[in-house]
Amino acid sequence: MLSQSGIPQLHDPRSSSTIRALRLEGRGGLTVLAKREQSVHSFELRPNCSLTPRTATLFFLSMLVISLGIAGSFAAAGYWPILPFAGLEMLALGLALRWSMRRGRLREVISVDERHVRVRKTGVNRQRDYEFSRPWTRVELMQPPTPHWPTRLLLRSMGRSVEVGAFLTDDERDGLKQRLAEVIDRR
Repeated sequence: MLSQSGIPQLHDPRSSSTIRALRLEGRGGLTVLAKREQSVHSFELRPNCSLTPRTATLFFLSMLVISLGIAGSFAAAGYWPILPFAGLEMLALGLALRWSMRRGRLREVISVDERHVRVRKTGVNRQRDYEFSRPWTRVELMQPPTPHWPTRLLLRSMGRSVEVGAFLTDDERDGLKQRLAEVIDRR
């Protein structure tokens, strides 16, 4: 669940303005950083990724040494068919780590100014930008068609829509919806 943990005053050294930062923390270490600079509100969403590329490499190498060490000792005892399976296991682990690290680079930035709501979705090799007129933009939390499926948080305006926060939990999406609706509806 998203919870407000205070509104500190931060000074931006690049300008003479003061930024009010609101840090919203959810389960799993997800952090939504909301900044307000004069009349611009900005929300940066990113999935929880506790591994850095360096720690992921160290983890993979340690698992590789352990797995191949055990498989090597079994092969030396005459159980050589275990080696290909240990190799397949390490291949699967490597692919899973690669997928996880790529997913950890996803970013969504939602900016709300006096006239527009802008969404920038940054993936591994692509970036998509969406722009909506603020007076016509509505925030909707769509309920799933069946129980136990996740809700969907949509920004809608004039027949167009974009889903934001697909990697958030349902409680985090609900908190973000409330905060976005508050910011967008404020005139």
